[in-house]
Amino acid sequence: MNTTRISGLDLFKFLGAIAMCLVHSGIFLSRGLSYAQPVPGSQMAQNSYLLIGFFSICLPALAGSSLRAALDKFYVSGKVLNYDFKEILVIALALIVLESIKNGLAYHSIMSFTWDVLHFIALSLVITVALMIKWGTSSVYFFAGLSLVLGAVAPALFSSAFGAQLLGPLLFLSKIIFRILVLLGPTAFILWITFKVVPRPPKFMVLKRVAQPIVGIAIGATISFLIWRHFGHQIFFKKIAEVIPFAAFFKLPVTIGHMWPLFPWYALVGVGFILTDISLRSEIKSKALSLISLVSFLGFATFLVGGFENYRTLMVENHYFSAKVFAAPPMVMIGILCFYSLIFSVLTLILDSRELHSKIIANLSRGLLLFYFVHFLFALSTYPVAVYLLGKTYAMYFFPWIVMLFSYFIMTILLQLVGRPLQILLRRRA
Repeated sequence: MNTTRISGLDLFKFLGAIAMCLVHSGIFLSRGLSYAQPVPGSQMAQNSYLLIGFFSICLPALAGSSLRAALDKFYVSGKVLNYDFKEILVIALALIVLESIKNGLAYHSIMSFTWDVLHFIALSLVITVALMIKWGTSSVYFFAGLSLVLGAVAPALFSSAFGAQLLGPLLFLSKIIFRILVLLGPTAFILWITFKVVPRPPKFMVLKRVAQPIVGIAIGATISFLIWRHFGHQIFFKKIAEVIPFAAFFKLPVTIGHMWPLFPWYALVGVGFILTDISLRSEIKSKALSLISLVSFLGFATFLVGGFENYRTLMVENHYFSAKVFAAPPMVMIGILCFYSLIFSVLTLILDSRELHSKIIANLSRGLLLFYFVHFLFALSTYPVAVYLLGKTYAMYFFPWIVMLFSYFIMTILLQLVGRPLQILLRRRA
C-alpha cells in the first residue's frame, strides 16, 4: 500500500507544474507559429485560461513555503539558530548555475547572463535566511511589504524626468559591478572549489599549498578571459551588461530579457514563507487558515472585479505573459498574492483534515526543480515536430500533455539516479 501522504504544499506544487507545462508550451507554440487565440471560444473560457498563469507565476511563493518548512528544525523563538549560512549560499549558487545553463541552452549563450526566475529565487532565499538569522520572522514581513512598495514606486520614478537623470549614474555603477563579477567571479568560484572540494595537502608540503591558489587563480582568470573574448564584442551582450545587476532589483524601462526583479516580486517569496510560518506555528491552525482563506477570497474577488482587465493588458495578443507583467501594478500584485494565499490555505485545510496518498504528486513535489528544467528544454526543442506530426489544432491541445508526461518520466529516472529528494536540505552548523 502506498504510504506517501500529500500535504497542501505538495498538491500546490503539482498544480503549478501542470500550469508551467500549459503556459510554456503555449508560449512556444504561439510565438513560433503565430497562432490565433490559444483558447478559442467564449470570453469566460479565455479568462479561465488566463487564470492558469496564476498557478505558474506563484512558483516563487512555493519556494518560500518550502524554505520555511526546511528551516523549521532551526526555528527558536521566531529566529533561525545553529544554521550554517554557507548551506543556503551553495543552494543559491546551484540555482543560479542551473538557470543560466537553461537559458543558454534554450535561447542563446548570451542569454545565460540575463536575470530569470531561479536567479531571483536564489537571491530571495539568501535574503530570507539572512533576515531570519539576524532579526527573525518580523523582518520577513517588513521586507515583503517594502518589496511591494518599492516595486510600485520604482517604475514610476524611473519614468519621470528626475528618474531618467538618476538612472544614468545607477546604470553606470551597475555596468562596473557586472564587469567585476565577470572578471573576478569565476576566479572566486574556482578558488572556493579548490579549498572546499580538493583535499588540502599537509602543512609540510609548502609547495603544493602555494600551488593550489595559484592554479585556482589561473583557471578562473582564463575563464574570465574566454567569456570576454567570446561575448565582449557583441552588442546585445553590452546591452545586458549595462543593466545587470541593477535589473535584478528593479523593473527598468528596457528589460533586455531580464525578468523577475526582486522588487516587487520578493513579496511572493515572502508571502509563501509567512503563510507556512503561520501554518506551522499557529496554536489553532484551522482557525488561522480559515481566516486567511476568507480574507484572500475577498481580496481576489476584488481583483477579479476591479483589476482583471488591467491584468489582461499585461499579456501579448495571444494572452501569454509579456515583459510588462514584471512591472505589474499594485492591484495585479495583490491579486496574485491573494490567489496564492487562497489556494494554499484551502489546500492545507483540506489535506489536514483527510489523508491523500499519491506517489506521483510526491515525486513531482520532490523533483519540481528537475521537472522545470526538463520540461522547458523539451517543449522548446520539440514544438516544431509536434506541429508537423499533429497539425496546429491538435498540437495546441495535446502537446502540453506530451511535454508533461515525458518530463515526469525523465524526472522520475533522475530522482532514482540521485537516490534522494532534490529539495532544500539544510544542515546544522558544525
